[in-house]
Amino acid sequence: DVAFEGEGARGDALRREWFELTLAEMFNPDRGLFMSQDGNRTLHPNRNSATLAGPNHLAYFTVLGRIAGFALYHHEHLGISLSSAFLKAAFGYKITFDDLQSVDPSLHRSQAKLLEMESKDLEVLCIPFVADDDDLFIYEAGSPPLKRKRLTELKEGGEEEMVTSLTLPDFLQRFAHHKLLSSVQEQVNAFRKGLGVFVDDKLCENLRSCCTIGELQLLLCGAETIDIDE
Repeated sequence: DVAFEGEGARGDALRREWFELTLAEMFNPDRGLFMSQDGNRTLHPNRNSATLAGPNHLAYFTVLGRIAGFALYHHEHLGISLSSAFLKAAFGYKITFDDLQSVDPSLHRSQAKLLEMESKDLEVLCIPFVADDDDLFIYEAGSPPLKRKRLTELKEGGEEEMVTSLTLPDFLQRFAHHKLLSSVQEQVNAFRKGLGVFVDDKLCENLRSCCTIGELQLLLCGAETIDIDE
């Protein structure tokens, strides 16, 4: 049960009020734990949360994981929309290229254009199995010193392997996984640690077997809009 200090009342209404107050604070954009590319309609862990939220940022994600598990246990909604990529990582679903759309729509559109190319045109581009790291740079000697983004191989030997029409789906899936999770893996792990208090590995497995990620989003986050005509 939830009870506010100095108040004797208890029950579902107080629990819902506690949810609203706590989540409003934790998901406040000024706190820096989450970021959004669509006007705060969909939230994804902020890779800079350590800088913006301070050294205890992972503890906050652990608390949020426990709150999410608590919400599922009590059939409550978080009232915010978490990205499909974050929920997939937290509950053990496989990340797909299309998960990039909810986190970075412009990057998804840009990469999706590769799917429309003819095989010969794609091969002319000579795209290696690498991804750049947006905020990590390498400085090379020179006058002035040269600055370029650090590249990460998406698979062993990726810098030497060029993308073809046959390997494009694999490249896009690896690219999306890197962009969505590599820089926020610590945040995801902390959230999963808290979630595990209520939702263990076996229960996660059961959820994956009976719920699509869309159904899980609806179950945990609630509907973004409600059509009263339905």
